[in-house]
Amino acid sequence: MSIPTMLASADANPLLPNVWESLSFGLGLVVLIPVLMLLLGLWAVIAVLRSRSMSVTTKAVLLILVFMAPFLGAILALILCHQARREEHSLTSRTPAY
Repeated sequence: MSIPTMLASADANPLLPNVWESLSFGLGLVVLIPVLMLLLGLWAVIAVLRSRSMSVTTKAVLLILVFMAPFLGAILALILCHQARREEHSLTSRTPAY
């Protein structure tokens, strides 16, 4: 009896994944996680570059951090950009309308 025949035999439990299903799930995670990390990093780079209230030095430090530590740097950059955007919005909304 060959290996593919044993793997696809009728005696297999249908509730348990076979070898091929397990391998495809593992390969899916190997591809999915780097793609998500790339998207998170891209989102952080765009958010940093679009931020108006940050200085050039702060932007440069955050971009270097995003490239050096992709996950933590991207999360930190997104948090700081969000805070800067909220502060900018609160300052512009307090100006009196004459």
